[in-house]
Amino acid sequence: MPTLQRKRENALRLKKEMLKEIWNMDFTPESDPWDGIELVIPGEIQAAMEKSLISEADIRETLWRAEQSGDKLTGGGYSLASLRKNAATYWVQYSGADGVYRVAAAYSHRMKWRE
Repeated sequence: MPTLQRKRENALRLKKEMLKEIWNMDFTPESDPWDGIELVIPGEIQAAMEKSLISEADIRETLWRAEQSGDKLTGGGYSLASLRKNAATYWVQYSGADGVYRVAAAYSHRMKWRE
């Protein structure tokens, strides 16, 4: 079964092909600075992500923002980063550097804390 990321890539590819075929229009999806991040995600983590509707793009963005800002917790060989995006907050435990990261855990919740 395709992952959420694969489904997104397939939809963008289909959009590009249909725009070209039907309206002779070129289409290039927007790119983000975190697109170049390489993820290593063990199978059981990937399955849990799919079940929780966490995409690889959300993980990449979370890691990129944490690495750029330094807004993360670090200890025991891992870092823990979070990203609040719309109504969801993503949490990722990871290790690695230089654009290659191994995801040790990922989860999300849909709750806001009032301050």
